[in-house]
Amino acid sequence: MSGRGSGGATAAVATTADELFETRTMYWLGAYHACINAGAKMRSQNAQDKLLRDVYVYRSYIAIRQARVVLDEVADKPSIPLQAVKMFASLVLDQTNTAALATLQQWAADPTALTDPTVQLMCGSAYYLLKDLNSALKCIHSPNSLETMALLVQTYIAINRLPLADQVLTQMQSLDDDAVITQLAGCWLHIAMGGEKCQEALGIYQELSEKYGSTVLLLNGMAAAAMSLLHFGDAEKFLLEAQEKNANDLETTINLLVCSLHLHKSPEIITRYINQLKESKHPLAEAILGADKAFETALAHHQTSSS
Repeated sequence: MSGRGSGGATAAVATTADELFETRTMYWLGAYHACINAGAKMRSQNAQDKLLRDVYVYRSYIAIRQARVVLDEVADKPSIPLQAVKMFASLVLDQTNTAALATLQQWAADPTALTDPTVQLMCGSAYYLLKDLNSALKCIHSPNSLETMALLVQTYIAINRLPLADQVLTQMQSLDDDAVITQLAGCWLHIAMGGEKCQEALGIYQELSEKYGSTVLLLNGMAAAAMSLLHFGDAEKFLLEAQEKNANDLETTINLLVCSLHLHKSPEIITRYINQLKESKHPLAEAILGADKAFETALAHHQTSSS
């Protein structure tokens, strides 16, 4: 629809964007408590504003590992977008949840359901969580929101299709170059491309941090860019600041482990990070546990053979 002759619609979109700006932006930056607080302060009585606010607030609860809040509060509410967030929360808690998986498969197979931006985003996010990237791509290959486009960029990066990721990023930039999610997607791609692009990513992360305040997400982004530039000392500084903000963040611990190995830290420090990861279900933690078990099995076999 053209902007001319549709002033009412344009004004409505602008109002929605203004009302949701802080809530949405805080979520994208990983400032999840700030997102929840911003949602609580929102004064709009517009039904769509309130729905989207709830979507971001509930997704923030999932991000801070309080997914059960979403299950309890959404329950049987008739809102399909909120049910989509609930489906994702259920899978975050239990990736084998049969009811949630059935709902996911039903929506993913229904083109009409996927026309809803939240349903499309949550289905794509769920399949990304389940590491079923082909199914994720089927859900989001025709993205109907800026955030779903960002997920598409992330998915293309994950399967090493960087030219396709770049095409989607260009589309995002043409729609809203200033949006935080567009800038973040650009950082992800810059780091994946490597080289001088990592310096660009680091600069963007730092600008966002100066403008909105540092978050664990931004600090880990800075660290990833710095590590790609082989600046492990700088990366460690970013990560220690992130650890002060959230001592239980797994990505921070993983990145600290990588930094510690490159900086030749003491075995005690490296072992501490490994032990922290072993308590989680992160793929790297599972790989470490698998390696430990394989070593113990091989050692036992060797001892048996030698006796």
